[in-house]
Amino acid sequence: MKTIERLHINNSTNVRFKDISHRLKRLSLNTLGILFPHKTKSSLKQLFFKPIKTPLTETEQRWIDAGTNFQHNLRGKTIQCWQWGEGPQILAVHGWNGKGANLNPFFTPLLQKGYSIVAFDAPAHGKSEGEQTNYFAMTDTVRAMINRTGRMPLEGIIAHSIGAAAVINCLSKESLQPRTALIAPALKLKEMLFTTFEKNGVPKNLYMSIIADLEQEFGYSLERDNPYNLLEHLNSELMVVHDHKDRMVPFADAFALAGQNSNITFHATKGLGHKHILKDGNTVDTVVQYLTH
Repeated sequence: MKTIERLHINNSTNVRFKDISHRLKRLSLNTLGILFPHKTKSSLKQLFFKPIKTPLTETEQRWIDAGTNFQHNLRGKTIQCWQWGEGPQILAVHGWNGKGANLNPFFTPLLQKGYSIVAFDAPAHGKSEGEQTNYFAMTDTVRAMINRTGRMPLEGIIAHSIGAAAVINCLSKESLQPRTALIAPALKLKEMLFTTFEKNGVPKNLYMSIIADLEQEFGYSLERDNPYNLLEHLNSELMVVHDHKDRMVPFADAFALAGQNSNITFHATKGLGHKHILKDGNTVDTVVQYLTH
């Protein structure tokens, strides 16, 4: 019993310590925000909106070497893009911390069916320029890719995670309705972002000010353009693929929304998580069949 009591006391102390530490962090950030608002917000943007760049795998590098490289300029930053094949286009959109070549498991079967693939490294990702990016900038990148002139017509889109969120926002703003496969889409993006700020002790007034700055810069609204809200009103044919064990984006969000909309085909997987789902043979076959049916 004494051991249990001692553990209880230690655990309680740890909880209180974490709570005090969290409050001190929040107080410090709030004070810095008042004294140095511009510098504090700039530091927080660097912390929360700077992707982690990882090297290409050997397979990804082979695809990059084999593709036709072209560039697109977005807000003064060069976005690196690639195309494989010559047929009707399928646009591939990666997620946060990803790269265009991440979706390469889908490329070969689509090329074999006579389609071409177009992919890009989002701002501040992979080989593209930039130090920071966000949901709005990724949306603008997808819109720029879709609105390219003098190219093959866009037949479909494959998108993952926050890239899927950006595609939803894009489709809600554009008149095109390509067949679209959304893999582990970050639907309640506003809630996910706010929760991340809160867990890290960022005061609400400070992160709301950061969001307001981004909304003014890009012309979007995180509330109005939250992907979950937008997807409810899209009429185009969509497939949503999500894993039960996804620890990054809740499976329940996609499952609930798909059940309410007849235009959404839902495919559930088990045991693949958030990233391995992109390499799963059954997922690849399901998505390719959907896009080329």
